[in-house]
Amino acid sequence: LEVIRGWPNDGSLDNYETYVSGQSHVNGSVVIPTTSGAVTNLSVTGRGDTTALGTFGGVVFAGAGDSASCAASGKDVVIWGNAIIKIDTSLANTGWTPAIGDKVTYRGKAATGSTQTGLELVFDKVAAGDQVVGYVKNVEAAGTGTTTATAAVTIVLN
Repeated sequence: LEVIRGWPNDGSLDNYETYVSGQSHVNGSVVIPTTSGAVTNLSVTGRGDTTALGTFGGVVFAGAGDSASCAASGKDVVIWGNAIIKIDTSLANTGWTPAIGDKVTYRGKAATGSTQTGLELVFDKVAAGDQVVGYVKNVEAAGTGTTTATAAVTIVLN
């Protein structure tokens, strides 16, 4: 996951968040706050429209699983919204062919057939009843733009 705009400047909704003991989030993990205030893996098959905004998932930019400073501090860098991100297509549902303008949600990895290591959720096209977390701004084929090896999808997070 690469942040194109919104972090660390320009007004993204981001924060350093304490994570639940025993969890090790990595770049691209999707988390939600718990009642204790710590963040935990968001592991569901879809996000319903009736889900409160407070339980919207945030995307981990740096976590204990891939950042020594996050592991030492016990905190993840979480982007909650208002940012433009670029994801490798391995962070998307294997059954989705992203197109510009697609509305995007988070979906449980098990429901998508994804084998992405370390992540509970992946990005997917919105289906009936899903909560919209952003939309596709651009799609790049492998070897184009700033992505040299794999295809990428640029997503504007709400």
